[in-house]
Amino acid sequence: MAKQNFKLYVPREAPRKRKGIHKKSKNKAEKRQKSMKRYRGQG
Repeated sequence: MAKQNFKLYVPREAPRKRKGIHKKSKNKAEKRQKSMKRYRGQG
């Protein structure tokens, strides 16, 4: 293969990484937090 010249290379703007948006499964603490009823104040 011939050597490539990168003078004409212009980097494209990449979408930012959305870390943790799509998880395969929640961990034990996250599962418990979802199921536990939070204290919602007086009454």
